[in-house]
Amino acid sequence: MSVLVKSPDTSGHELREKHVPKASQEHKDEIAPNLATSKPSFHLTAPSGWMNDPCGLGYDPTTCLYHMFFQWNPHGNDWGNMSWGHATSTNLVSWKVSPTPALTPSTEYDRCGVFTGCLQATDIHGNPGALTAMYTSVRHLPLHHTLPYITGCESLSLAISKNGGKTWERLDCNPILAGPPENLSVTGWRDPHLTTWPEEQTTTSESPRHPLHGIVAGGITGKAPAIFVYTVNPTDLRSWTYTGLLVDVGLNFHPSRWSGDFGVNWEVGNLVTLSNNGVSREFAIMGAEGCLRAEDSLWKTPSTAQHKRQARSQLWMCIKARSLNPTTNKNENEVLAEYVFAGYFDHGCLYAANSFWDPLTSQRVEWDDFASTGGKPDDIEECHESAQFKAGIYYFYRGHT
Repeated sequence: MSVLVKSPDTSGHELREKHVPKASQEHKDEIAPNLATSKPSFHLTAPSGWMNDPCGLGYDPTTCLYHMFFQWNPHGNDWGNMSWGHATSTNLVSWKVSPTPALTPSTEYDRCGVFTGCLQATDIHGNPGALTAMYTSVRHLPLHHTLPYITGCESLSLAISKNGGKTWERLDCNPILAGPPENLSVTGWRDPHLTTWPEEQTTTSESPRHPLHGIVAGGITGKAPAIFVYTVNPTDLRSWTYTGLLVDVGLNFHPSRWSGDFGVNWEVGNLVTLSNNGVSREFAIMGAEGCLRAEDSLWKTPSTAQHKRQARSQLWMCIKARSLNPTTNKNENEVLAEYVFAGYFDHGCLYAANSFWDPLTSQRVEWDDFASTGGKPDDIEECHESAQFKAGIYYFYRGHT
């Protein structure tokens, strides 16, 4: 960082031009070692390398530990080699981070990456004493909503741990879903999240005895961003049956300046019920890609951080479930809920919000990726990249009832 000080004479400009580059470089050299060894006291970071989406969040009653997995490149400071890093905690504040990844790209179906997913604190049959990870297995890159979608590039796979998350074994039947519904042309299909249908959620919503639903985020080509809804057999987590789309809002839906632009493709979708003063509402949370930039939007908000950043946002949407039953719905083209109102989840750099129900506090706990643009947050200087980003990108959590 360089600071220019006004000078009353014309020589001031020449002095600044002469000395500022040298001073700036000296400043970079001075701060780099400190950044390389610094760690935040509160936010979770990887042992080294790049990190992004939080995934596989949950509480294991068998070991009394919280689990946090995260997208991690253990081999470099840039995106790539996407694996699952792993951390455990007894209190959601102090974390023990494993120095090695829990899952790495190591099979034909996930050779290009172990992408974001979720965690269930049971075995695949709903029995306690094990952990089941559900993740997007990627066999083709690049993936982007602006590129033609390659059939089979994304699939859904499971891995099981019988020792509290120390080691993992993939199922022989992987992938359990080979891709999105065959009758749909999609822009993306990833980031599975296991939940109950909102109106069925209670303080024990993670119990395998409740009807389970799986959601996968993405988009329908030329039509709308999407959350694909599946019914999941709680006694056989390998059984996912597609039931329809959560909502249909069209492309770049932007109903007000307060709502944000819902873009053309969604990532890391969550479906939750929140209650306050006896009133409960259902919400979808999503990262939206393909948002129009401020100058192209109907709603001009140049003072927001989004005005200067790439075209994506972290948003929420209140929804109202339609009268049909998502468990018994037979029409795969049916839309299961309606838009009510919406808003920005965060006006800053947060992205890929992910959550789980904490049975100890009866709260939904949500974590975010402190997102980057072009490899680093918008307001972090380039000289920090090689040093600070060895520690990765930070996360925070928020509790909701």
